[in-house]
Amino acid sequence: MELDAGRDGRRSEEEEVEDDDDDDDIAAIDDTRELEHKKHIGFWLRHLRMLPRPYQSADQQRMSIVFFCLSALDLLGALEEKVPQEERQEIADWIYAQQLPLERGGGFMGSPAVPSSSSSSSSSSSSSSSSSSTSDLIRGRGHLAMTYTALVCLAILNDDFSKLDRDALYAHLSALQEPDGSFAPCVGQRELDARFIYCAFAIAFMLQDWSSIDVEKATSFLLRSISYDGAFGQAPLQESHGGSTYCATAALSLASSSSQPHFSSFSSSAVSQTSHAMTPRQQEEAKRWLLARQEGTGFNGRTGKAQDVCYSFWCGAAIRNLGAHDVINAEADVAWLLSAQSPVGGISKTPGDHPDAMHSYLALAALSLHAHDTTIDERIRGCANNEVRRRQLESIRVLKPLEPRLNMSMDAFHNLERSCLWRERKK
Repeated sequence: MELDAGRDGRRSEEEEVEDDDDDDDIAAIDDTRELEHKKHIGFWLRHLRMLPRPYQSADQQRMSIVFFCLSALDLLGALEEKVPQEERQEIADWIYAQQLPLERGGGFMGSPAVPSSSSSSSSSSSSSSSSSSTSDLIRGRGHLAMTYTALVCLAILNDDFSKLDRDALYAHLSALQEPDGSFAPCVGQRELDARFIYCAFAIAFMLQDWSSIDVEKATSFLLRSISYDGAFGQAPLQESHGGSTYCATAALSLASSSSQPHFSSFSSSAVSQTSHAMTPRQQEEAKRWLLARQEGTGFNGRTGKAQDVCYSFWCGAAIRNLGAHDVINAEADVAWLLSAQSPVGGISKTPGDHPDAMHSYLALAALSLHAHDTTIDERIRGCANNEVRRRQLESIRVLKPLEPRLNMSMDAFHNLERSCLWRERKK
């Protein structure tokens, strides 16, 4: 599941292997590997400074790729050490350069790219023409997913948010909400689902202002998206999915937190709060479905599908949002995630595949959740091969704690707390 319509800049379309067609017979994997910290830092620095060619087709989503790079380096504890202050400031300036004023609809663009003269010309391939048309809608306009990742990047960079055009951001949020409570990703697109409600709620939470959106209608849309088996689909009457269940549980929890008089309580790394919008039975059914996604080692995203490292985050963080992370078979998931490390740094979708930005980042985020789960030490003592598992656990504890609902490090969240956005709210 990706935040932006399934196009995450992983690889060019012809190189991508479809999840649904993955063979069940995966080559033997090494489940004794430890986190290769230095290789991952090198991987992310290369991506931050010179993106590989396959990402060219995802240039309109460059903001999300910047987010993966910055947040990964932050979790690895390498951002300030390896990226000089001058370079970090240049990145912040580039992010602000993607901010649109009110007269252009507000929000942040994914990149400064503009449609080429050939992009609107007729094409012999209808699929190519459709792809070009969709890209043209994204370019040059504010986009909810890009706005969410822009704000998270600024928090990671310890920006004070004083350059935000908040009136334009509020207008952007308001204009994209539909009568049924859902949100469009940008003007002209009709992908109305849980991903963009999550983005809207996360933006409102970071801005500390929910006045531009109808939270009740959006919450109703999410609750109507609960499927017969207890988890959330992308929209009402759609199949349950690990990614949309994360988006829904995180969004509902953010909305619940917004009613608290003092937001600092949200910063606790031991998240157990669940949204009051879900009944206890709904929460239990969602937990059951999510825990069933772990089949032996890692997680899949839907019933009967192959394991994929990104779902260790989507499902694992959703379970954390529901206060049940200690029930995960964490030692097995850690071994699975580490077995998918690439020799050149980064983490692949499955062991032996090529690494990409999205899967590499989400795998690190999942490992961070495991590293700071206070119950994992006791569970490792009782498992087979416990010495190997103990060394693996020690290797991932170099990762910073993660705030799962905003998908940023706790350090970045504390930066957000200290920003002018939150200081003004507390007055």
